[in-house]
Amino acid sequence: MNYIYILLCSLILQICKKLKERIEHAKSIQYVMELEINGLEMNPNNGWSAVDSLKHLMQYQSAWERVEGSKDPIVIPMRFMNLWELYGGVLAQVDEDDCFHFTKLPSTFHHIQQEDWEIIPDIPCVNDFGMDPSQDLLVWIISPMPTSPMLSFHLRTLKKAEKHPSARHEVIHQVIQSIISTEWCYSIKIMQDYIGLRVLNRSEDLDVTSLLIWNWKEGRLELVSAVIICSHQLSPAPTNTFIRIYRLQILNHSHSYPTDMLFCPN
Repeated sequence: MNYIYILLCSLILQICKKLKERIEHAKSIQYVMELEINGLEMNPNNGWSAVDSLKHLMQYQSAWERVEGSKDPIVIPMRFMNLWELYGGVLAQVDEDDCFHFTKLPSTFHHIQQEDWEIIPDIPCVNDFGMDPSQDLLVWIISPMPTSPMLSFHLRTLKKAEKHPSARHEVIHQVIQSIISTEWCYSIKIMQDYIGLRVLNRSEDLDVTSLLIWNWKEGRLELVSAVIICSHQLSPAPTNTFIRIYRLQILNHSHSYPTDMLFCPN
C-alpha cells in the first residue's frame, strides 16, 4: 500500500463520516484488517464471533510484542528420549514399549484445550515417524532389512492411526540404495501434499545419504537426489559450500486448517 492510496483513503473517510464510523465500530471489518496487518488469515472452521476473535487476536499479538507467555507453565514429563517430535502444537513421544504418546499443547489465544492420547502401532519395528497435525497425518517409517531393500511409509490418521482418507495407498514402498548395515537415520519433513526424507545408512566404513520426496496423497515419488557416499577412511578435501535447489510443481494450493485453531499463518 503506497502513500497515494493512503491519502485517498483518508480523504474518502473524511468525506464519508458514516463509512468511517461504520468501519471503526464494525468488529468483523477490524478483525479482517488486523489479520492482514499481522500476516494471518481467518480459519473457516472457527465458530467464534467477530468480537471474540478480534479480542483474542489482539491478545495474541500483544503477547508476541512483549514476548509474554502463559502464566501457568505446561509441564510434560519426557518418557523416553530416543524418539520424539514437537510439531504443529503436538508433542509425540515413543516409550520403551514402542507405544506412542501424544499431547496437544493448550493455547488460550487459539482457543485450544490440552488433549492426550496414546497409539499402539499394529505393525512391528517402527523405526521413525513424522506428523502433520493440520492434516491429521501420522507417518510411520519402516527401515529396509538386509533381506529386503524396501523402505516403507505407513500413512495413518494422527488421532486413531487409521488409514488416512486422503492417501490413495495406505503404504508407500520404495527401493533404497543401501550398504550392508542395519543402522538407519532419518530426517522427515511434511509440507502439504509432500513428504521429504533424508536417509542416512551408516556402516563402519561408509555413510550413504540420499534425499527423496513423495507426493503422499498420490503415492508418487517426485524426486530422488544423487546418492552421496562418504568413506570414513578418507579425509575430505576442503571444498566450497553450495546449496542445491530443486523446483517442484505444486498443483494443489489449498490450505488445511485445524478445526480448533482460531487463526492461522498465511
